[in-house]
Amino acid sequence: MFKRRIVQVVVGGLVLVMAFAGGWVGRGRMETKPSPRPATTKPLSTKVAGSKSLGWDLHSSLAEILKKYTGGARIEAIVKLIGQTSVSELARLLDEARNCPDANAKALVQELAYAKWVASDPNAALAYANADASRTGKTDALNNVFNVWAGNDPKAALEAAMKLGRTSFRTAEMGLVFSAWAQSDPLTAIAAAKALPANLGSKDMLRTVIEQWSQVDPNAAWTALDQATDPRQRLAFQNLILRNLADSDPQSAFDVFHKMPLAAQNPNTLSQIFQKWGEQDPTGAFEALKTLPLSNSRSTALQNIFNGWVEMDPAAALKAAQGYPAGTDRDKLVATSVKALAMQDPQAAAEFIASLPNGSQNEGLILSVTESWADNDPATALSWLQQNATGKTYIDSIGPVLDQLGKTNPSAALAFIGQMPADINRDKFLQAAMTNWAAMDSASALAWANSNLTGQMQNTALAGIATQMAISDPVAAANLVATLPDGSARNNALASIATAMGLYDLQTAAQWLQTLPDGIPASTQKTIYQNILSRWVNVDPAGAAAFIQNVAGNPALAPLIDQVASAWARNDGVGALNWAQTLPGGPGRDAAVSDAISNWAKIDSAAAWQYAQNIPKNDQTFSTLFNIANTWSKTDPVAAANAVANLPNPNPSADAPNLPVRQVAENWAGQDSNAAMQWANSLPPGGNHDAAVLGVILALNKTDPPNAYQLSLNLPPNSEAQSMAFDSTFRQWAIKDPAGAAKALETAPMNDKIRQQFQTMFFTQRRN
Repeated sequence: MFKRRIVQVVVGGLVLVMAFAGGWVGRGRMETKPSPRPATTKPLSTKVAGSKSLGWDLHSSLAEILKKYTGGARIEAIVKLIGQTSVSELARLLDEARNCPDANAKALVQELAYAKWVASDPNAALAYANADASRTGKTDALNNVFNVWAGNDPKAALEAAMKLGRTSFRTAEMGLVFSAWAQSDPLTAIAAAKALPANLGSKDMLRTVIEQWSQVDPNAAWTALDQATDPRQRLAFQNLILRNLADSDPQSAFDVFHKMPLAAQNPNTLSQIFQKWGEQDPTGAFEALKTLPLSNSRSTALQNIFNGWVEMDPAAALKAAQGYPAGTDRDKLVATSVKALAMQDPQAAAEFIASLPNGSQNEGLILSVTESWADNDPATALSWLQQNATGKTYIDSIGPVLDQLGKTNPSAALAFIGQMPADINRDKFLQAAMTNWAAMDSASALAWANSNLTGQMQNTALAGIATQMAISDPVAAANLVATLPDGSARNNALASIATAMGLYDLQTAAQWLQTLPDGIPASTQKTIYQNILSRWVNVDPAGAAAFIQNVAGNPALAPLIDQVASAWARNDGVGALNWAQTLPGGPGRDAAVSDAISNWAKIDSAAAWQYAQNIPKNDQTFSTLFNIANTWSKTDPVAAANAVANLPNPNPSADAPNLPVRQVAENWAGQDSNAAMQWANSLPPGGNHDAAVLGVILALNKTDPPNAYQLSLNLPPNSEAQSMAFDSTFRQWAIKDPAGAAKALETAPMNDKIRQQFQTMFFTQRRN
C-alpha cells in the first residue's frame, strides 16, 4: 500500500497543496504568494512551440523524469520542472507534454504549467489554450486556464470567456468562471450574471451561481432569492437550494418545503429530501412523511426512505412497513424489506413469509428469498421452495436455485431436473445445468449425458454442453452439434459456436459455414454469419467481402453485405467502394455503396465527397451526401461549406430545405454562429441560402431563441424553411422563457391554426 503524502509547492507565485499516494491524487486551493525565481534546469526541446507535428521527444526533461521516477517521486520531479521552467518556455513544455505517453504525468504538467502561466500572463496562456481547444475540440486546456484565472480575477476571466469565438467553449468557460466566483463572492457573481445579455445565457449563469453557492451555504443562498426577478426562475432556485440543503440538514429542508404553497412544491425536491433524510435518520423521515397527504409524490418519497433503510437494518424496515396502512405502498415496502432481509438472513425472511396468509404478494416474496438463499445454501432453498411454492411461482423461483445447485453439485441438480414433467421448463433447466457443468468439466458433463439421458433430454443436454465447449474448442463443439437433430437447442448452439469460430480461426470458420445443415431458420442463419463476419471483416475485409458475395443470393444474408461494406470502408474506403460497385445492380448494391462512402467520410471526408459526385443518382444519393456533409462539417466546417455551397437540392421534395447545406450550417453554428451566419449570407438568394440560415437558426435557438426568431423572420414567408424555423425556435423558447415566447407568438407571421397549436403548447409548459 502506498503511503499518502502531502507536499506544498510554489509554482509561479502560487501555493499548491499536492496529495499523492503512489499516484497523483489532486491539489488543494491555490493562493498567490511571491517567490524567488529558481534556477533553470536542463533545456527543453528546441522545436517550435505549438507545432502540430511535434512528437514525443525521448530526450526531453519530461521524458527523463518518466524514465527515472515513479509514484510520488515523479510528481515531485514534475513540480520541480515546472518551477524551474521560465514563463517564456511554458508553451514548448506544453507542446512536448501533448504527446506524453503517461496520461497522469501529462495532466499534471498541463495543470501546473497553465497555473504558472496564468499567474504571469493570463491572456497569453488563454491564446495558447484556445488554439489547442480549437484543434482538438476539447476544453481541457481552457478549463485549466479559467480554473486559475477565475480564482485570481473572476471579472477579467469573465470578460475573456465572453470573447471566445466558439459558442460551446464560451458557454462552458463562462459557467466555470461563475462557478468559481460563487465560492469567493457570490453576491458580486450574481450581479455580474444578471448584467449579461440574454444571448450569453444570463439566466443559466445565474443558476450556476445559485447552485454553487447553495452547495457551500444553502441558508445564505436562500436569502438572495429576491435577486431572481422571474417568478418561475425564483421557484426553480428555491427547489435547487432545498435539494442542496437536504444534504446536510434534510429536516430543515423539509420544514421549509412543507411551508411553501402547494403549487410551488416540486415532487422531485420532496423525493430528494426524503432520500437524504432516510440515509441519515430513516425512522424520523418515516414519521415525518406520514404527515403528508396521500399522493404519488408521497409514494415515491416513501420508497426512497426504504431504499436506504433496508440496507442498514432490514428487520427494522420490515417492522415499520408492516405498520403502514394497507395498500399498494405497503406491499412495495414489504417486498423491498423482505428482499433485503433475505440477503442477510434468508431463514428469517422465510419464516416471515410463512406467517402471511396466501396471496399474490407472496409470489414475489418467495422469489426474493429463494434467489438470495440459493447463493449460500441452494439445497436448503430447494427443499423450502418445494414446500412453499406451486405453479408459476414455483417455476419462476426454481431456476436460480437449480442454477446455483448445479455449480456446486451438478449431479444433484440434474437428478432433480430429471424428475420434472417433460415440458419446455424442464428442457430450459436441463440445458442451463449442463452448460454450467460443462464450464467446470466438459468431459464429465458429456460422459454423464451420454450415459444417463436419451432422446430429447439428451439432445438438449448436448446442445448446452456444446455451447460451453465452443469457448475453448469450437471445432469439437461443432462436431458435437452436427450429431443433433433440428430444433431450437441446436440452432442456439450453432450461433454460439459461430462467435467462438470467428475468434478461433477464420479459415476453419469459413469451411464450417459450408457444412451447416439445411433447415436452419433465416434469423439464425443471419446471426451465425454475422457472428463470424464481424470478426472477419476487421482482419481480412477483402476475404470477408468475397465470401459474403458468394451467398448474396440468400435473402436472409443480404443485409450483411451493407455491414461488410461499412466496416471495410472505415479502413479502406476505395477498396470497399470498388468491391461494392461489382455487386449486382439494385437496392442492395446502392445501399452498400452509400454505406461505404459514408464510413469513408469519417476518415477522408473530402475524398468521399468527391467520389460521391460521380456515383449514379438513386434513392441512396440523398442520404449519402447528407452523411458526408454532416461528418465533414464537424471537423472542418469551412471546407464542408465550400463543398455544399452550390450543391443542387438532392431532397425529393422541391420545397424542402437542402439538407446537406442545412446540416453544415447547423454544425458550424454550434461551433461559431457568427462565422456560420456570415457564410449563409454570402450565398446567393435562393434555396441554399435559406437552408443555411435555417441551419444557423436550429443551432442558435438552443441558446438564444429570441435571436433565432429574428433570423426566422428573414426567411421566405410561409416557406417550409420558415415553418421549420418557427417550430424549432418556439419549442425551445417555450422551455426557456414561455412568457417571452408567447408575446412574440402574438405577432408572428403564421396562420391561426399553427398559432393556436403553439399557444396550447405554452399552456402545457406552464402547467408542468
